[in-house]
Amino acid sequence: MISGIFIIVMMIAFFGIVFWAYSDKQKSQFKYMSSLPLDDDFETEKTGGDENGND
Repeated sequence: MISGIFIIVMMIAFFGIVFWAYSDKQKSQFKYMSSLPLDDDFETEKTGGDENGND
């Protein structure tokens, strides 16, 4: 009985996270975060230093 309730609670949590991740409110934030690795490389090339800030 308890394992059945646990499975139902975990399924609700899973579908809640999926719904949150694919909601339109999160789209812009995820798009920004996906470009961060590329922006970091661009900044180091632009400044001429390495990733630790040294010249």
